Amino acid sequence: NGAVDVEAALEALEESGGLVEIWRIRRELETLIVKLAVDKAAPEDYASLKRALLKIQRAAEMGDVDEYLEANGQFHLSIAQAAKNPFLKRGLLPLLEITHYQLEQEISPRYLQDHAGELFKKHQTLAEAITNKSLGTAMNAILDHFVASEEVFLGRGKGGDHRENR
Repeated sequence: NGAVDVEAALEALEESGGLVEIWRIRRELETLIVKLAVDKAAPEDYASLKRALLKIQRAAEMGDVDEYLEANGQFHLSIAQAAKNPFLKRGLLPLLEITHYQLEQEISPRYLQDHAGELFKKHQTLAEAITNKSLGTAMNAILDHFVASEEVFLGRGKGGDHRENR
């Protein structure tokens, strides 16, 4: 029927080291996107980031994984929109889709609730740096975001089992 078993595809990526590569590519691409967003973002972009931030906060506090993933995707796409480069935004879409599905498999409502403040703060720091056109802070924030994400998604560093009580 031509349908792709996404879970099987993710397992194959993980076994081949492909997921690590996807995260590496996404980190590099989003670093470039953030750099451009700091320079090119306009007031409507700040408003879009703020809306996505509020959704992230609300979803994390409620432990609503689906809503959190949607808001997180909106946040990252809002940054890409602020960069004013449609090619970079288009390049980010499939990477977000793969990592979105992976996150869906890896985190639980309880994990979201337990880490709501920390998750919100990381996104807020990045949004504020873009709004304030603070390149150094924005670069540190996006790299910090990826270090934390890789702990969850790739099982690097601390964190334990994020699927508890799923």
